[in-house]
Amino acid sequence: MPGDYGSKEELPLKYESGWMVYLDQSPARHLGDMRDIIAEKLANNALLLTATSDTKFDPHNPVHWAAAVRIQSALAPLNERRKRSTER
Repeated sequence: MPGDYGSKEELPLKYESGWMVYLDQSPARHLGDMRDIIAEKLANNALLLTATSDTKFDPHNPVHWAAAVRIQSALAPLNERRKRSTER
């Protein structure tokens, strides 16, 4: 269930939130606040961010939605870097 959860961006986001987000090690170093996000560091130093430990993500469930918003907030610095690079 990828999507733009809570962002106010006008441009399409490169890094969207959702149930699970995989980030290679390079962009993972630039994440924002990771508080209350399930983050699993993988063998290749990438990160797997998970909104909920439930077996199915429900975008209509307010708890799941809030978790996806937290992930989207953590991804915000990555989208800002992309936005700045496209403005040049």
